[in-house]
Amino acid sequence: MGLTACNATPVPIDPKYNAMIANGSFPSGEAARGKTLFNSRIIGKQAASGCIVCHSAEPGVIIIGPSQVGIATLAEEAFHSPDYKGKATTLEGYLWESMLFPAVYVTPGYPDVMYRDYGKSLTEQDLADLVAYLTTLK
Repeated sequence: MGLTACNATPVPIDPKYNAMIANGSFPSGEAARGKTLFNSRIIGKQAASGCIVCHSAEPGVIIIGPSQVGIATLAEEAFHSPDYKGKATTLEGYLWESMLFPAVYVTPGYPDVMYRDYGKSLTEQDLADLVAYLTTLK
């Protein structure tokens, strides 16, 4: 998938996700399954680019987007940035929001090219598993 396709107009996302982010109530995920999803080049029913296509799980390794190592620190910085337009108040909420609504905050210095339809392509359990894995990358 080319980068221009990654930033295509998103498919409307189930409104339940907005409520989950707003109230901070998320399903439990399995980190081991999330790691497998993260490292898969193609994921979901729409054959979306996997996380590893653009993000590394190694310190300081930049592909297109930032390395996900230290995501807790990145999330904390995002919450306090004047550019942050999201509603998340926790690390888990930030991760859900970043996958479902990536334009609410784009890490400075990186392009706004993240795939917009993970909320349609991935199941709720897939998303929960990815979040469980990403929270281990401290």
